[in-house]
Amino acid sequence: MDYKKIKSELQEIVEISKDVPAPFQERCFQLLLERLLEASSIPPKKTPVKEEPVEDVDDEDKTKTKRGEDGALKLPGVVKAFMRRQKVQAEEIETVVMIEDGEFHFVREPDHSNVAKGQNDWALLVALKSAIIDSQFTADPETVRSVVQDKGFYDKGNFATYFKRPKYAAFYKGAMEPLGTPQSLAPAGEAALAALIKTLAGTSGS
Repeated sequence: MDYKKIKSELQEIVEISKDVPAPFQERCFQLLLERLLEASSIPPKKTPVKEEPVEDVDDEDKTKTKRGEDGALKLPGVVKAFMRRQKVQAEEIETVVMIEDGEFHFVREPDHSNVAKGQNDWALLVALKSAIIDSQFTADPETVRSVVQDKGFYDKGNFATYFKRPKYAAFYKGAMEPLGTPQSLAPAGEAALAALIKTLAGTSGS
């Protein structure tokens, strides 16, 4: 490595930088020096980049989207609108459902023995869960099938039939078909859901 040559060129860089307007002299010197060092196979010293620490998101933070600072269940606009229409209180919904550690739970559940009613009760509760999580009051038939199988309200031979009874068919804007698409709640379904929430919360007589 020819250090004399480097020293000479370095002096030239200093002189060149002096001819540049004052605000740009330092930057000009840095650029020319880097070029000189690269040409001389001496890697230039890079200014270390300060990396901002990445904050860990714990399980509690993940649930903040569904809970306010006071710990109350944070309800989306579609649910609040439903509550105003049907005169349902937030406390009644919080008596029936909860979200803890990112998991949705039904605290109160239908406990009667009417299979047809139980199937459609759970369809309404599935729609409530969908509204709280995804802002859509929709019931998916296969999700309902899975739930009622677990809860003891499943009648395989009449699963589709129970949705088609006039009383229950009015709950949904479209036909609830096995393997079919999720259906939004009709006004009759919203009214039935409100009555179910109040029954499960123990406020239906108030």
